[in-house]
Amino acid sequence: MLLEAPLTGDQFVLSETELREVTQATIATCYANSTHLGVVADHWAGSIHGDTPGTPPLTAIAVLLGTTVNHIRDLLHDVRIVGRLVHEQETGLPAPW
Repeated sequence: MLLEAPLTGDQFVLSETELREVTQATIATCYANSTHLGVVADHWAGSIHGDTPGTPPLTAIAVLLGTTVNHIRDLLHDVRIVGRLVHEQETGLPAPW
């Protein structure tokens, strides 16, 4: 599952609090790897939790980071991988994406 659209209620495995904790741990892990990955992780988090006000489109992130939208998409893919690993480490459950 790609997390470019909000999850619906029946797709959550974790409680809202647990999901937010996993999301924050994912963002922190991404920032620990690189600023670019962390910025894209912030975007990803906004997409997970629905229509978060102020979540910029990928084109705006590309301009902010001085790179291409394709590179941002590649980083978004990497964020999802980090998110899966963090989810599995934190919860012991397979990630639903």
